[in-house]
Amino acid sequence: MFENQYILAETGFFQQFHALDIAAVVISVFGLFCFAGWLSGFAGGTDLSNSPVRRNNVPYYVPVIWVFIWMLMSFIAAGLSEMISGDRSEWVGQFLSFGAITIVEAGMIVILLLFAYMSFARRLKGFGLNVRTLHRDIFPAIVNFICVYPLVFAAVLVVDFLGRVLDPSFELQTNEGLSVLLDYPQLPLRILLIIFSIVIVPVFEEVLFRGLFQSMVRGYTQRPWMSVFITSGFFAMLHPWTHWPALFILSCCMGYAYEKSGSLFRSIFIHMLFNGLNVTAALLTMG
Repeated sequence: MFENQYILAETGFFQQFHALDIAAVVISVFGLFCFAGWLSGFAGGTDLSNSPVRRNNVPYYVPVIWVFIWMLMSFIAAGLSEMISGDRSEWVGQFLSFGAITIVEAGMIVILLLFAYMSFARRLKGFGLNVRTLHRDIFPAIVNFICVYPLVFAAVLVVDFLGRVLDPSFELQTNEGLSVLLDYPQLPLRILLIIFSIVIVPVFEEVLFRGLFQSMVRGYTQRPWMSVFITSGFFAMLHPWTHWPALFILSCCMGYAYEKSGSLFRSIFIHMLFNGLNVTAALLTMG
């Protein structure tokens, strides 16, 4: 079902091994050193004990309803775009499909931000969107991304290895968005896909999953780590199953960054960096 909604599963990059292997290894080695440095100061279960509290009145069922609305609207938009495309060329059909999903998610970003404005103490600042912290979130987001990259990379390799051991014909599920990016050379479609994957998807998913869902779980449990793990499990499950381990790890990183800093910009930047790296790698493989 989800693959028909053109949701980019962020692990498509790792299915291709060319000259980019060297870059991946370099980033992974550097990331392991950064991760080791983080571990040296890690305070275990109490590490998030002093994290900012995001007071809100979001009922436990509301984020799930928003997810359902998102899925329903995406399904309707995909169906309408298919009807409109008719007998037009395939790339036009893809453009209309991704264009429709882009409009749906962009519209929902606005709606969800309005909902957060009304539901959180201190409005959007209490939600984690304070423009005054924007410049201070960029560098930590880069560091967080570098730290988690080798863990995500390793998770994908392990899944691929175990899958091939159990079934020689096993293949990681293909990222449809990246496949379209590789298969169609038309510039308008590629520009749309780049904007969609690097800007729209990270902002929308972080507002929905980290901002609303994780904040709701923390508000009910009063346990930051539990909210990170529950949200990450839910987030991963909405993607192809072969990507679950990698996306769970990535999501834990983004959830931790959100809880530690109180800024949703930080998790958005991490998400953008991850998707941006995958898109860049896909474009480089074309050469």
